[in-house]
Amino acid sequence: MTYFEYAAIFIGIIVGLSLANILASVHKLMEAGPRVRWDWLAPAMAANATLLTLGFFWHQWLLMQTAPHVTRYFIYVLVRAIAFFLLYLACAATLPDDVPEAGLDLRAYYVANRMRVWGLFCATFVLALSTWAVGFAEEPAIERLQANATFILMSAVGLLLGIVSLTVRALWWHRIAVIALAILFLAVFGPMVLP
Repeated sequence: MTYFEYAAIFIGIIVGLSLANILASVHKLMEAGPRVRWDWLAPAMAANATLLTLGFFWHQWLLMQTAPHVTRYFIYVLVRAIAFFLLYLACAATLPDDVPEAGLDLRAYYVANRMRVWGLFCATFVLALSTWAVGFAEEPAIERLQANATFILMSAVGLLLGIVSLTVRALWWHRIAVIALAILFLAVFGPMVLP
């Protein structure tokens, strides 16, 4: 098997676990019925985590398809693995795993977990930006910037939104950040053109 095949299997497993975690949480929330007091912010964060995970997966897939097959060092693979581990943790943090018998308020859940969720998003974006910075040593910087400009821009804007959401407690700001992330992800990952 080639590096590409091993990497695709590994990344596919992590992405599948991430999305399965969100879907299982949604199922448990729906099954709890009236015991859940719904608010749109936590499900919107779960939708953003889903978009980000699928976008990262798609971007990795395109990179592996179009990049020349060169020898990869273990640290290179490890950094990408850590990025997908962080995405899994972000997906797992967006929605509760169980609904207690006493009930659950999704707004209270979001407020209690917002630092963890946004912190994981920030760590993911920092890691994504750092991999592009390190990658400049492998390829000419201009070609790398041109090929990945939208992804780098998305990571930078996502990091800025994440930092602001970590520092500002007002939920109206979090709503703006969640909507902006969704729009940004759809704009970046919307046109999925195969090479």
